[in-house]
Amino acid sequence: MMTTTARPRFRTDLVAEPIEEGGHRYIDVVDPDTGNGFRFFEVEYSLACAMDGERDMAGLVQWAKEDLGIEPSTKELATVISTLGELGYLDSGAAAAAPGASDGSDLGLTPGVVAAPRAAYDG
Repeated sequence: MMTTTARPRFRTDLVAEPIEEGGHRYIDVVDPDTGNGFRFFEVEYSLACAMDGERDMAGLVQWAKEDLGIEPSTKELATVISTLGELGYLDSGAAAAAPGASDGSDLGLTPGVVAAPRAAYDG
């Protein structure tokens, strides 16, 4: 079971590339160790980058409200954090589980997120 953290830290070694497709802007993120990729909407990537290991759930909600003009619920954030954890995109140094976090068994993608096919990264 993949746990998430009370103060999640988005990995800084991931490779990110901005993409524009069909009039929408995305950020493709690839784990250089595994080659696994994921496509984020810009706002979702911004939220992931705000996961600096210092902000807790309330801090992330406040940051999103002030900097992005959105107010995600703690349940939505827990889902995003759990998804990032399942992808291996969170720094594993943090230990405490986030309130309401899922073990991933009931997760699809975050609403609006499209997964990048692995073939796109196999060159």
